[in-house]
Amino acid sequence: MRIFANCLEAMSEVHRDLFEMGIRVTPKTMQDKVIEGNKDFETIELQGYNFRILDTSDMDTMVEARGLNLQWCYDDLHERLSPTEINPGEAYKLREEWAEFVHEGKFAYTYNERIRTQLDKTIEILDNDKETRQAVITIYEGAKDSENRLGKKRVPCSMYYQAIIRDGKLDLIYTMRSSDFMTHWPYDIWMAASIKNHIASHVGVEPGSLIFFAGSLHAYAKDIPETF
Repeated sequence: MRIFANCLEAMSEVHRDLFEMGIRVTPKTMQDKVIEGNKDFETIELQGYNFRILDTSDMDTMVEARGLNLQWCYDDLHERLSPTEINPGEAYKLREEWAEFVHEGKFAYTYNERIRTQLDKTIEILDNDKETRQAVITIYEGAKDSENRLGKKRVPCSMYYQAIIRDGKLDLIYTMRSSDFMTHWPYDIWMAASIKNHIASHVGVEPGSLIFFAGSLHAYAKDIPETF
């Protein structure tokens, strides 16, 4: 596993790994869209890619360095952690690309719907057992999401978060099935780091490192045309 000092170092090194070692793939679907034959969605990909970030305190700087929307991060985090069910919410309006995924006034799912019922229970588990391996928040719901594959509806890219306290600090393991490095990866890292910090503060321990795993870490031709 590669180990990075901070988010900026991770972003730079992951970029280098992807473009030096990635393979070419031509997927047929992306979220709820059929993209077969669309050259814009040809990809360069790393499989089973993982790393650890020791200090995520520069996560705001990482998002701004990529020229992304930091205000969306804070607004969407607020909605994700809300105890009230939210779909579609308001934060998505800060990112124009999300509007196309709203159908009949709602998203196929929101992270708020998947996270909110598990968060307090996860914190309670950690309060009762600081060495537990069971503090897991699952995003992917097999019975439901397996029916939405092949472009029928959006399927979560995130699989689960696992919080583990070791040496007095709370580490978070973040597992994704699919990670779009150019347009979404900094947001995903920012969100995972924020959830790590949120859980740590409620359990009363220091936030530790962020461990990341992606089944497919990739970039699309539309975002890096010079590579294709």
